[in-house]
Amino acid sequence: MTRGSLKASALLFGVLSLAVPATAAGQQFEILPGSKFTFLPSGEGPGIPGCNPSDFQCDFGLSGQIAVDLQGNTLTFPGAALAFSGNEAVQDNPPFSAALVTAGRVEELLAGFELSFADPSVYRPVPHFFETLEATLTDDELRITGGFDQRPVDGHGYSFDLRAVVVPEPSTLALFGLAALFLLWHPYCRRI
Repeated sequence: MTRGSLKASALLFGVLSLAVPATAAGQQFEILPGSKFTFLPSGEGPGIPGCNPSDFQCDFGLSGQIAVDLQGNTLTFPGAALAFSGNEAVQDNPPFSAALVTAGRVEELLAGFELSFADPSVYRPVPHFFETLEATLTDDELRITGGFDQRPVDGHGYSFDLRAVVVPEPSTLALFGLAALFLLWHPYCRRI
């Protein structure tokens, strides 16, 4: 290997190392199959006729993508593109404005979340009253479980069971592709 090719290799891998994100700030996550969202209407009213499995519990399959931003020890969800499955009749004709029975309403809910560090990689809402919501974040996976339940005081509730994996950034994939092409093109590699 010549000095020039060593310098070129060092430069290329230096550029690649800059492209790899160092934190979870602004990362996109793909929601995995089996994730779900449940809306629990107040037990004081008539519920939501037609909800499955009952008028007082609407279960939805959840898919799509969610953006995660980690600043210090505060976790937020600045954007989401969700899709619901199940209870289509209720989604098409939501009974009242507070009913979290459409993907758009849950996207707005997530955008308002601000979770604070509780334990290693576990984030919870602050202040913590009726919430059992928890988010666990690792380098490559996001998990949101629990929710909020005001039914004891005649309110509504909801819960998440969401699991998602990180979506690789297109720029990182492109740069690694260039590195692979460079290695294939390099004279030393062609002799192997």
